[in-house]
Amino acid sequence: MPAQAPIANSWLFVAAFALGTLAFACASPDKYVTTTEDGVSHVAIRSTERDAAESKAIKIARKYCDKRDKEAIFLTPNAKVEYTGSMDENTRNTIRQASKVGYVLGNGRYEVGNPDPAVGVGTAGVIGMGMTNGEDYRSTLDFRCK
Repeated sequence: MPAQAPIANSWLFVAAFALGTLAFACASPDKYVTTTEDGVSHVAIRSTERDAAESKAIKIARKYCDKRDKEAIFLTPNAKVEYTGSMDENTRNTIRQASKVGYVLGNGRYEVGNPDPAVGVGTAGVIGMGMTNGEDYRSTLDFRCK
């Protein structure tokens, strides 16, 4: 039965990721946007990756305006992205990249106590991904719908 566990665990990981992505895609942009009296809208979003945080903020602003049959006019050229994690950002990114490599080299397999080196590498990858999976990047963006 141990041979089946890695496959089940891999599918569980993929399913959880897909559900999270679907939840974000279906979420109303209104949840992330506030608008001031002077018509300036402000979006704030969190993500696990710097680039994804900026991209999500832009997508939400566009979706918010599209919903109102208007176009998003950005008041700044790029979203402001800040790191808010508890560990040093460079250390976090190094662990995250090494974990991705470990997970791939281990073929997505992980089992505690399995002597197979490939499974050990996969286990280290999963643990590292878990350590750096927080939404440590916060992106903010100001825009108007015209």
